[in-house]
Amino acid sequence: MERAGVSWNVLLLLVVAVAAHGCDDGGGGSDDDMGMTADMTMGGEGEGEGEGEGEGEGEGEGEGEGEGEGEGEGEGEGEGEGEGEGECAGAPLYDLNANPDGEGFRLEGTFGEGDSFPAGECGDPEQPGTDAVVRWMAPGEGIWIISTEGTAADTTLAIREDCSDAFSEIRCVDDTLDGDTHSELVVQTAGGEMFDFIVDTYNVAGAEPFVLSATLTDAAPPTLDMLEAWYTADSTTIDGAALVARGSGGDPDDDIVGFSLRLIDTAGNDVQIDNDGGAADFPFADVGFATLVQPGDGTFVINIDAGLGDIDNLGSVGVALYDALGLRGNEVVVEFTASEALGEGADCDGLGARNFCENAEGTLYCLDRDEDEETGPTCQQAFPPVLVGGQGFVDVVMGGPGGVGVSVTGTDPDGDIIALGITPRDADGNEISLVPFDNQLAIDAQGGALRLLAERVEATENENEYRVELSLESVLSLPCVLSVYPDFEACLEAAGNDQRAQEMCVDTINAEITVCIEDPSPIFAQITQVEVYLIDEILLESEPMVLELGERTAVEVGDNCDGAGVIYTCPEDNFCFSEEEEVGPTCGVPVAECPEEYGAVEVGEGMEGVWTVMGDSTGNMPVAGGGTCGGGGPTGVHVFTPAEAGTYEVEVIAADGDTLIYARQFCGYSTAQFELACNDDIDLGMVLLSRMQFEAEAGAPVYIFVDGWIGQGAEDGFAGAYTFEIRRLDEE
Repeated sequence: MERAGVSWNVLLLLVVAVAAHGCDDGGGGSDDDMGMTADMTMGGEGEGEGEGEGEGEGEGEGEGEGEGEGEGEGEGEGEGEGEGEGECAGAPLYDLNANPDGEGFRLEGTFGEGDSFPAGECGDPEQPGTDAVVRWMAPGEGIWIISTEGTAADTTLAIREDCSDAFSEIRCVDDTLDGDTHSELVVQTAGGEMFDFIVDTYNVAGAEPFVLSATLTDAAPPTLDMLEAWYTADSTTIDGAALVARGSGGDPDDDIVGFSLRLIDTAGNDVQIDNDGGAADFPFADVGFATLVQPGDGTFVINIDAGLGDIDNLGSVGVALYDALGLRGNEVVVEFTASEALGEGADCDGLGARNFCENAEGTLYCLDRDEDEETGPTCQQAFPPVLVGGQGFVDVVMGGPGGVGVSVTGTDPDGDIIALGITPRDADGNEISLVPFDNQLAIDAQGGALRLLAERVEATENENEYRVELSLESVLSLPCVLSVYPDFEACLEAAGNDQRAQEMCVDTINAEITVCIEDPSPIFAQITQVEVYLIDEILLESEPMVLELGERTAVEVGDNCDGAGVIYTCPEDNFCFSEEEEVGPTCGVPVAECPEEYGAVEVGEGMEGVWTVMGDSTGNMPVAGGGTCGGGGPTGVHVFTPAEAGTYEVEVIAADGDTLIYARQFCGYSTAQFELACNDDIDLGMVLLSRMQFEAEAGAPVYIFVDGWIGQGAEDGFAGAYTFEIRRLDEE
């Protein structure tokens, strides 16, 4: 399925990983617990059967019958009352008697005929399934593993205080941590609590059997014994606030997998850091700002070094740990320790929260310039770059893409210039906001300078002097796009979950954006000067300078050039491109043929203007890198050389999967620059085969790639047999 999106290559000023925990969990369990009798009701007259001695009766309005079996030992009687559709949404309800011995249960039951409970936090609304409810009173104090192990269907498992009240849901889990499709969660009880376990399924339509068990475990939650934390609202190395915390404690099971973080302001109120508010859960495996050291002796150490963006006015922080079973330890809340000022050469924390570097000149920073050494950052002197001079460049194309660029020189004793801030202006000095996208740069919708990674930074023959260049291309003006986008958002809101209505919204905004593109007075025609400044690795900036516009420079094959073609022009029939990602572009002609490992196959002769091609990507490697509309999995590659110039269409007519196709002018280059066309779905989300059109020259090979959509359940992409057709569309 095609999902449109843009991948930005931005100068990142802040990286904070945020993840939610609670839809997957895991742990152990067993099948040899004490059996228990169960009553099962469906909102009417019901019968319950169980091994051992047991009876169940149900009273209420409606009709229904069901059976529940409890395996193992034990005697007991129970009664269940149903209230038509009001009791557990009409799902089968198995009401278990508490075991007087305080041990667990293993229940074999049957799902109902319908989907009584819509997908919750850990379900999939596109894959509804039948469900059932098991009611249980905790017999005593303990930690219980509740598991659907033994159920053939793919399950989810939720726990509520009241099955009919979604707001009483305590937790919901899907697959176990090891990827098994049964579900497990942990319940810690004092005795006497009543729980409703909702056992749900993925894509199950009938009354299939299920198993639910409760096993007492001797596992223990982790204990956080010590926590110290530091905070700054204005970090010296990232944009915004930063938090540093160090903690230690014990965990006899050595199975900690994540932590919860609670930020508290100076008034004592929780600061919302995720959609649920309050404390947020972070699995260590999913975040880069926290580490866990757990040597296996029952102890642990936790380190948190996080950027917080614009979160300010904090007074304290709370941290707790949770393990692989979902057991949560104690939360420790501490006020922040005052940061310490350090002098040159001292070890520092890198974020300026625990400590900060300071001297009278204001030139001391926490840096790790020798990353190969394991010494860590220290307080070192650093200086901002100095902009010496340069020129701005503008390319105006009526009804097509325009461009703006700069080529400047600057000095920097630290040699770490990486980016520029650039603001185009008109003749009166007014800012002109752009929407650059062809070379994947950032959008600054609020105005101000675009802070962009430089396309090239090269040392000149002068000491500490560098030439820095950047160009960008766009077909849109930001004011035009911003004027139509609110209507698009309103359209999507009105469309709701109606996919056809959503597609109509997309068609509407595309038509409006086309008007922006075809504006007879392109936004670039208004640019008469460019304001620019240099940025180094630690975000120190030079003073800004306003540059006058200059003429493009013609260069030769092998010379440096710029991707947008605003600063330099390559010789005729040459392209400006990079052979390697880490090397700036130069003028030349790319190699058209595919690398040998692509296994490209020539398209044979056509019949009556149609070429039918059969292929199989089973076992192929993901060598092609994907197209601008997605892909990147196993790929079949075909070479089509048309005898005549014209418009050609490629359509996949048979494949057992969600295909994605693209065509290139030069086989081995995955950039948009050399892509002729790319398509995922013929009909978005409805027809998952693919169709594309492109212009081709007579005798010039076109490289056709059969790939597949990757993402949202299709992580490996399509691989298998396929058939596609090629036809010329503009024949007379």
